[in-house]
Amino acid sequence: TNYGDIYAMNSDGSGVTQLTSGTENDIQPAWSPDRTKIAFSRRVTTGPAVYEIYIMNADGTGIAKISNTTNTFGDSEPSWSPDGTRIAFTRNDSSHNDHIYVMNADGSGAIALTTTGEGNQAPAWSPDGTKIAFINNDKYAGGPGIYLMNTDGSGMTQRTTTYDYHPSWSPDGTKIAFAREGNIYVINADGSGQNQLTTTSLQDAYPVWSPDGGKIVFSRYSEGNIYSMNPDSSAITLLTSGYDPAW
Repeated sequence: TNYGDIYAMNSDGSGVTQLTSGTENDIQPAWSPDRTKIAFSRRVTTGPAVYEIYIMNADGTGIAKISNTTNTFGDSEPSWSPDGTRIAFTRNDSSHNDHIYVMNADGSGAIALTTTGEGNQAPAWSPDGTKIAFINNDKYAGGPGIYLMNTDGSGMTQRTTTYDYHPSWSPDGTKIAFAREGNIYVINADGSGQNQLTTTSLQDAYPVWSPDGGKIVFSRYSEGNIYSMNPDSSAITLLTSGYDPAW
């Protein structure tokens, strides 16, 4: 994402191509597993100022709204299931609380996976399709942190115990990268082995693993840039300006 539009680039930062344009604010792109589609959040400039989930072809054509919000609230943070049939997302409900929902990839059949707490956000499917990681920012179960649940909302377990954001699974499903207090961290999927990867005051966020597990890209918000690094935090490299990267 770069200032309200979606862009694509090669993994080394070259070949930047603009995919969306106009007065809408487009954020949070997410590639489909087969790389033919991109889901994203769009806030239109007419009517209620809320985000909805849209989908487009990988070249930016065929943009269509798929989320079915009809009130003054909004849907955001799409995350594809590994088989490409479903999309998890965050919905701000009629009580102005955020909850994790899942819907079919065409927008049908939306159901709530979380129903208690007030700040359930940022769903991320595990690579094997059996779990969804998400964050809670309020009074849920053991308090704020990263949680895992089954894809039907059952079997909730807590993995961290502080205000953490933007969980992202490693491709082999053994680790989860996330943001905490403006830096990037990684833990084992069982919550052990916490390791801080960046140490900066520049507000690092939105870590995303490369498909081969060899890199993590992230946003450095104070600069408005996207960087990549090795999973051991070495070789931090500036790629381009923008926010909210997605491999």
